[in-house]
Amino acid sequence: MPVSISVEGNEVVVRFPLDGDEGLSSSKKTRIVASTRGNQQIEGTDVYLGLNAYRMVRKSK
Repeated sequence: MPVSISVEGNEVVVRFPLDGDEGLSSSKKTRIVASTRGNQQIEGTDVYLGLNAYRMVRKSK
């Protein structure tokens, strides 16, 4: 998934496209925009980051 994690000075910058659509979650309640697919170590640090960005699925009537 297109998630970019970088370190700029003493800050972490996370970037991903807001229009991303990686399909339905396993529960089928949300659509995944971006994910790190678990915790990832931020390069050059002892810090880990886990990211899940999603949209709620509209219920059909």
